[in-house]
Amino acid sequence: MSKMLLYFVLFPTLIAAQIKGRVIDEHGDPIAYVNIFPESGNDGFSAEADGTFSIPNHKPDEKFTFSAVGFKTITLQGIDVNEVVMWDETVKLREIVVGKAKRKRSKQIDKFGTSGIRVYINQTAGKVFNPDEKSEYPFLTEVTFNSKSEISGAKVNIRIMSVNENGEPDLDLVAKNIIASVPKGDRKTTVNIAEFNIEIPQNGIFVAIEPLKIKENLYTTVVVYESISGDKKTREVSVQQPYFGFLPSDENNTWYLTSKWSKRSRHKVDDSGSLSNVMMRKYHDKFLESTISITISN
Repeated sequence: MSKMLLYFVLFPTLIAAQIKGRVIDEHGDPIAYVNIFPESGNDGFSAEADGTFSIPNHKPDEKFTFSAVGFKTITLQGIDVNEVVMWDETVKLREIVVGKAKRKRSKQIDKFGTSGIRVYINQTAGKVFNPDEKSEYPFLTEVTFNSKSEISGAKVNIRIMSVNENGEPDLDLVAKNIIASVPKGDRKTTVNIAEFNIEIPQNGIFVAIEPLKIKENLYTTVVVYESISGDKKTREVSVQQPYFGFLPSDENNTWYLTSKWSKRSRHKVDDSGSLSNVMMRKYHDKFLESTISITISN
């Protein structure tokens, strides 16, 4: 009887365990903030600044996709990820049109307000910008986005990508991570990227914000809950920060990243007609649009 009990206790650890490893380049140097996506379709994980990572509660034979700006995307089984080597792909990055920006005049595209935001998601999302004004304001100079964070200085990564002929995100236009920190609270953050002198391509430009799922972005709090017996108990809960704001839209123009870029169907609100959901009613049967705007200049 004791042998059978021991078997059932140990069995879960054999099929779901913590997977630890490190991501390096072909020279043995660590790669920071690599995206790691399980084949199960979960939102994924991030490597730390030193390339190390920890993936909880996953099967050793599950496949994981590793992607990072400037490196070839690879897929490996969990048993093979103790040391992941990624190879440089900067030679394949789409050529950036570099010119001399005057920056005497500028215009903000897709400007948004924050008072009506009710949906926040901790996932990589972005959208395509192809403004009619790009002939007059051809350079991308700033990216602005909304976030909600319980900690100050949570780190995010900004992705700037080309757009293919089908209007889909294509290749990274900047061969490095653009790391930004967001303030505590429900706030806008504006990041100046004028140093890269990016001229908007003919098909437009794709801008995405990635939440880095790293240790320093964790917010830990104590929650009180009621046990089955009715007793009140407490436990610590850690939640990744920040969350990004989304507004309701009639257009499906936001892309989400799991192991690949994809769009989502219309958002549904349960019992949208009830009084308790009056603030969420405007989201019902709408698409979620990421609160990202850009500033372009001459």
